[in-house]
Amino acid sequence: VIDELQQVAALRGLSLPQITRRQRLIDELGLRSLDLAHVVAALERRLRVDPFLRHVPITKIATVGDLCDAYSLALRDAAA
Repeated sequence: VIDELQQVAALRGLSLPQITRRQRLIDELGLRSLDLAHVVAALERRLRVDPFLRHVPITKIATVGDLCDAYSLALRDAAA
């Protein structure tokens, strides 16, 4: 998740601080909703899971930790 956030930020020319789970994606990291969509699309391709189909509404994703937890849950479910 952090790697994808950094890649999207780099494409926009943003310099991100050290990323922590508590940071808000939009308010603190300076990402836009379109940036978040790019991160989610890249993570879905990379991890082959979509946590927003069954597990978590994307509207509930506000922090880096929320995004990490959504993918962790989806990956656990996929492995079961």
